[in-house]
Amino acid sequence: MGRGRPGGNPELEKFQFQKGDRPESLKSKLSIWIEPSMVEALKQNDNWRDEVRRAIAQIVKQRGQLSEELREYYGIEN
Repeated sequence: MGRGRPGGNPELEKFQFQKGDRPESLKSKLSIWIEPSMVEALKQNDNWRDEVRRAIAQIVKQRGQLSEELREYYGIEN
């Protein structure tokens, strides 16, 4: 016998993660050691994670390995 509410939760979609407008989902984690002062400076901005992703995308682009979709998403020019 199943558990939970018979018929399921009619508002379940309200509580699920949304895909958003990213060309790829964020499934990989990268950990690096940096100076505490740099972490403090980065976290001054609410959007610091996207700033770091954009900087990494710039590095990948310099190596010629950034997809066109990600280039457009992060606003990186050719």
